[in-house]
Amino acid sequence: MSGRERRVVALYRADHVSGINATARRMSLLPSPWRALVCGPGLGGLSRRLPGFGSLEVEVATWAPDADSVAQSLAVLEGLERMGATIVVPNDIPHGFVAAGLGACVGLRAAAWVHADGMDAEELVERCGGLASSWRGVSRSNTGRAAAIGTLPAALNGELVPCPVDVAERMPQARVGVGPIRLVYAGRLERFNKRVMDLVVLCDALVAVGVGFHLSIAGRGPAEAELRAGMGAHVRAGRVELLGAVDADRMADVYAGSDALVLVSGSEGTPVVAMEAMASGRAVIATERCGGVVETIRERSCGTITPVGDMHAMAMAIGGLTRESLRAMGERAYRAARERYSIEAIAPAIDRWMEETERAPAKVDVRDRASIATNWTRILRALGAIGACSEGSLRGLATRYLGSMRAPQMAGALATWLPLERGVCERHFVRALEILLSRGARRIALYGAGAHSARLSRIIGERSEIVAIADDRAGEDGTPSRIAGVPVVGPDALDGMGVDAVLISSDEHERSMLRRAMSWREGGVCSAPVVPLYGARPTIGYSAVREAIARAPSDERGTISFEGRMGQATRRAG
Repeated sequence: MSGRERRVVALYRADHVSGINATARRMSLLPSPWRALVCGPGLGGLSRRLPGFGSLEVEVATWAPDADSVAQSLAVLEGLERMGATIVVPNDIPHGFVAAGLGACVGLRAAAWVHADGMDAEELVERCGGLASSWRGVSRSNTGRAAAIGTLPAALNGELVPCPVDVAERMPQARVGVGPIRLVYAGRLERFNKRVMDLVVLCDALVAVGVGFHLSIAGRGPAEAELRAGMGAHVRAGRVELLGAVDADRMADVYAGSDALVLVSGSEGTPVVAMEAMASGRAVIATERCGGVVETIRERSCGTITPVGDMHAMAMAIGGLTRESLRAMGERAYRAARERYSIEAIAPAIDRWMEETERAPAKVDVRDRASIATNWTRILRALGAIGACSEGSLRGLATRYLGSMRAPQMAGALATWLPLERGVCERHFVRALEILLSRGARRIALYGAGAHSARLSRIIGERSEIVAIADDRAGEDGTPSRIAGVPVVGPDALDGMGVDAVLISSDEHERSMLRRAMSWREGGVCSAPVVPLYGARPTIGYSAVREAIARAPSDERGTISFEGRMGQATRRAG
């Protein structure tokens, strides 16, 4: 691939709702166009249009649902080779970094674009950053956190590269009409980072303070059913409408029918929907953890910023907006978007980034056995971010890798197992266990036998103090009987097993599971204290009391606190 004309291929997931995916068409319009490669299991054909990408025709790299991490990565590498890629931008897909490591000998290079500002981004940078030839972040916060990890190349010029958005040459019209303020939320419907259940609390607060409103919610995600149920009264009253997935080509109409965008996130990089709303001449009402746009909103007075989880404060801010103030904010938002987030504004920085990628030193020297081995170690770390694979698969991949390096004599010199290193989520889990042990717990149960516990299975199997995993559906079809050798039981079995602390094992559903677990003691189900994994400590960026407890749903707000030497959640009287 070396010596050929630059061909940049960016990787995307087959997802209807994604700010990253929304940029795919825009990147194809750059002066040096990027092409899109959509990755995922069971996608079928090689070239087609997919939902979520508008009219953009994309290439597809796909694999069988049971394919291991090696087979998945090779499918992506073959897709990149088919497209003649010289630079791959993996976005949040580890497979692209593995492909760059395997294709390093023929000049394939990875340009890491760090979008998020949380544990998932840190995990990706930790495991895959060593295979990047260059990188950029989308906000000052996520750039600083990514750089501190130490795996990415040091030669970053400090330039931020947020995702570009479409900005019309003329300011879009403000919404015509009177009546209630029309709000829109657009994004993935999930609890952990997006905190979408706070939208229910926001709507309750708006009604309580007498603010007329209509909220349109565009998106899909794991919290969709729960959000729909929580919004039931507001939907029936005509105040809330759930639109489902909205394709990129239709979002302009959604923004045009609104007065302002609402974001209630607990963690963002620089949210594309906020930049899109600004480009549409709409104010942005957001929390203080919404990344790079927060600085712009404050500097340009094109919206309002409130604390994470404080939906009363957000409701009061919305209630203070007038038709005139919204129109003025929208005009300032449009000008800021044109100057900072348009394709015209960002394209020169993207071009400088790609030039830096091409000039960066090769990641591997095929004449140096140590360099070949070091690059292989980086590949193994990145494979670990995807999932498990057998030793046989790794032996086959090592043979292929050494063949491409023209170093078959090194056969047997490369490791054929994934490194047993702990990721960010695993380390956080271990810290929580150590805190419980330091406070006297000796027999610990986890609550939740779902995907989160499966992700932590390696650590679970190593810790003798974990004696049970409680699950509301224990014994039912689809629920495992054991995870890493630890039995999965119903909550009513925990007292009989001598459990003296219960740690909730979930990110997406932690708050709802916390409420259920807190009712165990009242119902005589389990007497052990219950501790939330992420809400119990401020190590991932937010305060336990303020976020996990003080901002609980309205029917429980003010009745919950952390008490006791284990910091367990308990109800306060009244």
